[in-house]
Amino acid sequence: MDALRIAAEQADPVELGPAEREVLSRLLRGLSNRAICDDMGIDADGLKAITCAVLERLGARSREQLVALSQSLIEDRSRIA
Repeated sequence: MDALRIAAEQADPVELGPAEREVLSRLLRGLSNRAICDDMGIDADGLKAITCAVLERLGARSREQLVALSQSLIEDRSRIA
């Protein structure tokens, strides 16, 4: 979990583009790939590309790690605000 905390401190979600933020939001809600594709009107390859970009930007290695990292970022930002 220390690695996630370090990544959370270094990551800036503002760097995410609109499509990346949409995908991340849906991942955090626990939607399946099919549901995300249907919601966004994209195909599976497009979703994979966006998800990979989000993983890379936030320093995560998996969807599970991405969700944990994102929740840490949300908690940290709510404490600051």
